[in-house]
Amino acid sequence: MAADDAGELLEMLEEIEGLLQLPDVPEHTLKARRLALSVARRSPRGGVANLAMILYSQIIDLSGGAEPAPVTMGKLQTTLERIRSALKT
Repeated sequence: MAADDAGELLEMLEEIEGLLQLPDVPEHTLKARRLALSVARRSPRGGVANLAMILYSQIIDLSGGAEPAPVTMGKLQTTLERIRSALKT
């Protein structure tokens, strides 16, 4: 993956993280979901795309879309870190 591409995807992850500081704001959650989907689509490697789709699902769960137990911010942070690590290698 080109360094520029990885840099853009890392910037998207940073924006997602910032948006999710207030996960109860519907506009933030919607934009974070769109960004996660964009990371998945733009990633040239399947592993990163798969992790981005997991992140997408976790964002939905975080906003109350899952029963009985929504995802925690800790799990979401772990997924973000895994994507960052995969992009840097």
